[in-house]
Amino acid sequence: MLKIENLSYKVDNRTILNKINLEVPKNNIFAVIGPNGAGKSTLSSVIMGLIEGNIEGNIYFEDKLINDLEVFQRARLGMTMAPQQVADFEGITIQEYLDLSKKYASLPLNSLQYVLMYLSGSPHSVLAIAGQGLVIT
Repeated sequence: MLKIENLSYKVDNRTILNKINLEVPKNNIFAVIGPNGAGKSTLSSVIMGLIEGNIEGNIYFEDKLINDLEVFQRARLGMTMAPQQVADFEGITIQEYLDLSKKYASLPLNSLQYVLMYLSGSPHSVLAIAGQGLVIT
């Protein structure tokens, strides 16, 4: 279950998210919809731990307070989101992508710098592969 209590986020005294409350039961999929600039991506990024700063309120996942968890720790709990734009993996099959993701998911975090240095492809593609691997079990 994902539970958000009074989540607010400000940038330069400008309120981006204002006391958001949300509860998504376990085994449910939800979508956040709204016009451009409504804060959809910001909400997702705050929930996933991609944005730090002037954040107030609480975020719970599986009844555990996750406010202080790093991105990779949230991913290992099973949190993931579908980004608006996906990296282009031209020349790689779906099976190769999944195999690569599983391979790097088991690496210690201090090994990822080595992996990034020696994998070919753009940094964005490499990070997308490695990042998705963190949530594949």
